[in-house]
Amino acid sequence: MGRLEREVQALLERRSASMRDELRCPACGARKILHAPKVLDADADGRSELAIAQPSVWSSRRVGKLEAYICAGCMLVEWHVRELEGLDEHVDVSVLDGEAPRQGPYR
Repeated sequence: MGRLEREVQALLERRSASMRDELRCPACGARKILHAPKVLDADADGRSELAIAQPSVWSSRRVGKLEAYICAGCMLVEWHVRELEGLDEHVDVSVLDGEAPRQGPYR
């Protein structure tokens, strides 16, 4: 039973690994990871940082600016929001809590 528990734990740890945290690609295992701290997007004014939202069309302020981690081996891209400030105020965002118990007839 101990071996099975160790295998399950190893799978859980591998599944939750991110390129940002582990500096290792979860898809192919490569260790050469590229980091783009700012991802640019084309807009009417030229280029601006890619973000989850722009709260007002009258302002260039964006919330939820994105950064990317790219695997040099398989080219998998992993996106991360640099900061959460302002997202809940300006964007229709839902919190998905994986820890909450499921409702329904099967428990």
